[in-house]
Amino acid sequence: MIFIAFFYDGSRDSKRASESTGFRNHIARFDVAGTLTFMSAAVCLLLALSEGGTRYAWDNSRIIALLTVAGVIFCSFIGTEYWRKDSAMVPVCLLRRRSINVAIWFGLCLGSVFFILSSSQANVFYIPSMVSIVDGVSAVQSAILKTKRDNGNNELSNDSEPGHVAEA
Repeated sequence: MIFIAFFYDGSRDSKRASESTGFRNHIARFDVAGTLTFMSAAVCLLLALSEGGTRYAWDNSRIIALLTVAGVIFCSFIGTEYWRKDSAMVPVCLLRRRSINVAIWFGLCLGSVFFILSSSQANVFYIPSMVSIVDGVSAVQSAILKTKRDNGNNELSNDSEPGHVAEA
């Protein structure tokens, strides 16, 4: 935030360009309330998502409280942005543009394709680990099996018994 405070150029139009560009005017136009509420909501949400299921169970009161606080703070962020109107961190008039809405939907759809259909994390980490654990093969043999599967070679081994890898 200190970096933004020093290098923030808040002039969005010609009306504000004529105003004095002193440090106090920059700070006055800077949406401190919106930035702090958004950062607080993001920290609470990420803390709940990272600790939930690992250190604490999902039904633990700490995780539920973090998710609830993140939701409340995010709602206050939306209220703060609506109250600040054009000087908000994300101006409401920007969200009314059709091109911005299309870009948001495109980003959401593209992100869902990467996470749901490609499941790259499953291909990179979980499948070789599963092959190594279930079939009882070493990490090297699991990597060979994954490489052959990725290259489209369906004949992974000469024998039908698990754990046997064909020599190349």
